Amino acid sequence: MPLLGETVSASPRFEYLFHPRSIAVVGVSTDFSRVGPGRMYVEALLGSGFKGKIYPVGRSGGQVFDLRVYPALKDIPGSVDYVISAIPASETPRLVKDCAAKGVKTVHMFTAGFGEIAAKNGKKLEDEVASLARRSGIRLIGPNCMGIFCPDTGLSFELSLPRRSGSIGFVSQSGGNAIQAVREAQTKNLYFSKIISYGNAADLDECDFLDYLTDDPGTKIITAYIEGFEDGERFKNVIRRAARAKPLVVYKGGTSAGGRRAASSHTGAIAGSEIVWESFLKQVGAVQVYSLDEVLDMAVLFNYLTPPKGKAVGIIGIGGGNSVLAADACAREGLTAPLLPSAIRRRLEAIYSSEAGGSFRNPVDMYFAKFNLAHETVRAVADSPGIDLIIVHMTIGWSPKNDVDLAKKHVELLTGICGEVKKPVVVALRPFGPAKYTDATADAEAALFEAGFPVFFSVASAARAINRYVDYYQRRKRSR
Repeated sequence: MPLLGETVSASPRFEYLFHPRSIAVVGVSTDFSRVGPGRMYVEALLGSGFKGKIYPVGRSGGQVFDLRVYPALKDIPGSVDYVISAIPASETPRLVKDCAAKGVKTVHMFTAGFGEIAAKNGKKLEDEVASLARRSGIRLIGPNCMGIFCPDTGLSFELSLPRRSGSIGFVSQSGGNAIQAVREAQTKNLYFSKIISYGNAADLDECDFLDYLTDDPGTKIITAYIEGFEDGERFKNVIRRAARAKPLVVYKGGTSAGGRRAASSHTGAIAGSEIVWESFLKQVGAVQVYSLDEVLDMAVLFNYLTPPKGKAVGIIGIGGGNSVLAADACAREGLTAPLLPSAIRRRLEAIYSSEAGGSFRNPVDMYFAKFNLAHETVRAVADSPGIDLIIVHMTIGWSPKNDVDLAKKHVELLTGICGEVKKPVVVALRPFGPAKYTDATADAEAALFEAGFPVFFSVASAARAINRYVDYYQRRKRSR
């Protein structure tokens, strides 16, 4: 690790972690009646199109997925850059020595049973393995983690993860959160450049990987789930540098007493209080969130939305009650819904002149049968000089007449708006009712994301993310 407070440009140093030429997976069983992590990693690498050589290693030898299983690391005929350890913790010191003899650069330790357990011998074993690796010039990822996901090179820790690469980087102390993030992001048409699940961080830690992503040209947005850290001064410097370079979204686990206990037993992390974290992240310019859903909400905005000038929102949707609740949600989350100028109200009244009902003060309550006038409505509200952005809210399945075909028509009308108005547009798409409407909502969400709209499942979640998003850009502007 660098010295206290030292920040080193990580990109050249750690490029080999994400682009190994060969990988050995140690702890592979040829018994297909048992599901083991070693075979899981081999299958993930093959299915993800890993571009280098894959060497399964298991004591019994044999074959797995048409690949030869080598009894030991030393039996592999070629060089090995990267080793994935899926063997019991007690056997890892011997493995690190074997890796040193083989000239291995990186060892990813999926294996648990180290510093995260209460027994003192777990931490002692972790320190021993880290010391052996350090003396041999080997870098450790983990232990107790899923490792690296890099679609560009086919480096993956699960077969079901997408092969498509994106522009979001994710540093996660939790492997489960890493997998969940990839799966959920895919439904939002979001994809990752690199994900690092780093677990106990016996060697390489959150600072190393955040620093790397700061310099990585393929990463435009940095996200992180962190339970704790060892070097507060170094962490502060790394976070500050990252936030100045790119949007940085941080989800901190272990801020409550119960959470700190769970973090300690999960990854052996030293966590901090919520108040300290809030103050710290605001000071360095990062965006703090409080759930994995909120991490992805921020990624949606940073990926899709042009930064608005301020927090004045025009709210457009169907249903008076929904409009009231939408306005309340925006106000709670720090947005304003100013009264539309009289000229804009008269323009809206002219659009809906033949229909009963409707309110045009802001929120704008569109009459259901006139949703085909969404273009004109959004354009009118966008032309208001006091409006910075627009939220369109709708519910698929809200009315018996609102069948799936009509829902598709509404989405087609909305997708035609993108690029035609001068203000950013966000869509809140509430699911409702039977399964067919849930499916229709998912289809609508996919179509809207494809058209370039940020989509949320509630006005409240949209408003919360927008408030943080605008704050982020306003802080950046003030700091220049």
